Amino acid sequence: MTRAFVLENIQNNWPHFVAISDGKVVGWCDITSLHRPVFAHSGALGMGVLAPYRGQGLAV
Repeated sequence: MTRAFVLENIQNNWPHFVAISDGKVVGWCDITSLHRPVFAHSGALGMGVLAPYRGQGLAV
């Protein structure tokens, strides 16, 4: 599921960023389409940081 989501973002040229620490993905930020013509210039913002990495300035 996660792989398909990321691949869709890449295929559609939607912004998708990751934070990497210790060689693994520990955070992410993305903007995806709302899949309706009326929302053509809008998107849904998603972001997160794994709990052990919060409070360290990764998402500033």
